[in-house]
Amino acid sequence: MYGPVEKEENTAYLRPETAQGIFINFNNVITTSRKRLPLGIGQIGKAFRNEISPRDFIFRTREFEQMELEYFCHPSTSSDYFKYWVNFCYEWLLKIGLRKENVRIYTKTQDLAHYSKETSDIEYLFPFGWSEIWGIANRTDYDLQAHAQPSKKKDRHTFEYVDPQTNERYVPHVVEPSAGVDRVLFSLLYDAYNVEDVPGEEEKRVVLKIHPDLAPYKFAVFPLQKKPAELMQKAEDIYNKLSTVVATDYDVSPSIGVLYRRHDEIGTPYCITVDHQTLKDNTVTIRDRDTMKQIRLSCDELLNNPQHLLKNSPFQSA
Repeated sequence: MYGPVEKEENTAYLRPETAQGIFINFNNVITTSRKRLPLGIGQIGKAFRNEISPRDFIFRTREFEQMELEYFCHPSTSSDYFKYWVNFCYEWLLKIGLRKENVRIYTKTQDLAHYSKETSDIEYLFPFGWSEIWGIANRTDYDLQAHAQPSKKKDRHTFEYVDPQTNERYVPHVVEPSAGVDRVLFSLLYDAYNVEDVPGEEEKRVVLKIHPDLAPYKFAVFPLQKKPAELMQKAEDIYNKLSTVVATDYDVSPSIGVLYRRHDEIGTPYCITVDHQTLKDNTVTIRDRDTMKQIRLSCDELLNNPQHLLKNSPFQSA
């Protein structure tokens, strides 16, 4: 029901999955895109569940963001593609920053869903225990057949695929990787959040060691001081050039340490400080978020290819 009054006419139906439209429009996609199988169709959007007791922060909610991929393939290859997608999803999670010891693949050998031939869940070790963040299922031809059954006789072949080379006609099998974006985000934030002791300082450092691709800012630019005016101008020039290429922040504070801490907390990989030496030799100080190490780098090297710095940390050999 929706609205302030519980009436039958106020009944609303919300989708529990995002993939229904993919199956219904399978033939339209095949004919308009002129693609051959195997073929993947992905979608992301809102999904809803009638959760009796939402809990564990954003892990279990009634409204959430879901991303699903329906991978259509020949029936004889579905098991191979199922293994491929399980491994791909697992490796992708590690690639974007999850620690290997906190991620595992759980392969179900019993109590499979009625539509599933094979199912594996990728689980993460949350504070409340191992829980699923991504499910991969070999759904065979269940979904396409389910839509075909109630259709009229003339439409019975709507969900069949005809191989243009062999003229073989078959209903494709589907491998479905399905994940809740909120759960993946939760695991990434929990894995990246750290509270550390800093030698020589009483207060602990809060730092979000998140993958650079996911950081809200890739660089932050600071002038060491507000005077002379040339420092501010140089810092603003660097910021203006960087911000047209990558997400960059600009901040000014009497304390450079405060600026570093601010960006440690939100996960900015590199902080760039413009100081008096910058005015002499056109180099800046770059500070690494994770190690707090600092090196000097020429402005030209920084501005010519900032993406290279994000992919190839200059601190690896520092």
